[in-house]
Order: sequence, then C-alpha cells, then structure tokens
Amino acid sequence: MEAVGGLKDKSVGFIGAGRVGYALSCLLEQKDVDIAFIVDVDSDKAKFCGESCGARIVGNSLHRIEANANIIIIAVPDDEIGSVAVELAQSQFVSEGTVVAHTSGLYASHALEALRERGAVIASLHPATSFPEAFNGKLDNVTFAIEGDVEACRALEQIVLLLGGEIVRIRPEEKSRYHLGCTLASNYLVAIAGTVNTLFKDIENIESFATLHPLIDATLRNIASCGPVNALTGPIARGDVKTIETHLELLNNTDVMGMRAYITLGRMSLKLASDRGLEKEKKQAIEVLFQRFEGVDT
Repeated sequence: MEAVGGLKDKSVGFIGAGRVGYALSCLLEQKDVDIAFIVDVDSDKAKFCGESCGARIVGNSLHRIEANANIIIIAVPDDEIGSVAVELAQSQFVSEGTVVAHTSGLYASHALEALRERGAVIASLHPATSFPEAFNGKLDNVTFAIEGDVEACRALEQIVLLLGGEIVRIRPEEKSRYHLGCTLASNYLVAIAGTVNTLFKDIENIESFATLHPLIDATLRNIASCGPVNALTGPIARGDVKTIETHLELLNNTDVMGMRAYITLGRMSLKLASDRGLEKEKKQAIEVLFQRFEGVDT
C-alpha cells in the first residue's frame, strides 16, 4: 500500500527506539513511508529498530549522523523530552517548517518550545493503547490524542489515518487529565490482574486469565454500551454485606495491600451503586465494614 495524502513524499525520523518508537516506525514502513533515521542512546536498540523498519540511517547521537526528515517523532520517556528538544534544536535536523512531535500522554506540545526558534512546528501525538515488547500488531481503531500547531497537527492526522487510527483533538491543558485516565484504565487494570493471578495460583484446574477473559470482555462491552453506573454488577451493586465481609477477611489474611485496594475501589464502586439507587442502609453498612477493616473506630 502506498503512503497516502501528504505523506507520499515525506520522510519520518524517530528519536527513541523503545516500544512506541519501534511500533510506529515499523508500522509506517509497512505503509511505504520513508523512515529517514532512528536515533537512540542505546546503540543495540537503535540498530534493532532501524533494521526492523528499514531506516536509512541509524545512530546513537543526534550530532553524529546526517539525515533530513520532514517529520520528527520524539518517542522517549517523559522526563527526557525537554532535554531532547534542546539537543534537537542545536542539531542540523530542524529547519523552517519541520514537524516535530512527541508521544507523551502527559505533556503537551509546549515541552518542545525550544524548537520554535528554529522554525519548527510542534505538536504531541499519543496513541491510547499499550505496546508490549516487540509489538507486531495493528493500530486500527486506536484513538490518537493530538494537540499543537495547526500545521503539525495536520501532518500527524495523516499519519493516524494511514495507520487506521481514530483522531481526537484535545487542548494542551487537558493532557494531564487525559493521561491520568489512560493510566487508570490500562496500567491499573494490569495491577488488578496481577492480584487476581495471585489469588488463583493455588486453585486447581483454574487458568486465571483464560477463565477471566470472557468476563473482562463482557464487562468492557457493558461499559461501552450502557456506561459505568449501569454496567456495575457484583456484591457492592447488590449491597451484599456478608459477601464483601468474606472477601475482606480473605484478603486480610493473605494480601493486606490487596485488601486496601479492594476498599479503595469498593468505595468508588459504592458511589456508582449509590447513583443507581442502592439503599442508604446497605450503603452505610458497607462503609462501616470498610472502616472496620481499615482499623478506623466506627
């Protein structure tokens, strides 16, 4: 498939050959986009990523390679974006009209302000998905949050459309709230799965994730179709105090950290249940139970 629209005659360079840089560069190469360069301080990562995506030039320093790119994507850890932007502004890569974007979910395009003086147009591009090691999937229907200069955003939209993603434009001041939501929905779900795995490890004939996969899928479908309030099921939604007490006793004896998480998430669930009409007496009884297991004098 040929690169479409404004990307047909463009080249893209990547700074950062980690999971995101690797995935995006390889997927763009599959769409016949020219990958101008891959730069990473880890030479082995840079080489592996460069070979995988067919980059013309690979290196471990911006000042040791010569290459030109119309679009430069910075895919480094959040705390490194500012220093990379300063280094990039002092390199030969950036000229009038160069599009420079970072992939942080937390920071807005302002993190690249050092590049404006070189005439670059800046933006941020964040895919709302997770990238495991050696990602080899697709980004069809994945939402990409974009904000920044108009010209830069237009170029990034071409990339998203080419990859089959969905575009959402957000304001710079919304980035931190957006990223917090992504973190809770993804990373903390993984943390809960880890706790579940511990609970299930000694149950004979139970494969925890194989067992729970249909349940998780159904829950996500329910949330999508009817929203969190109406998707909530289980003992808190029903006000089953004895069941909740049994859960807390088990966790108190086996996983105190898990018990604290259960109480915190339980209170969040209790609010949803209350919004749906859980009786006041049951709500109060559950809260008293939570306080008892927290060691709070009720």
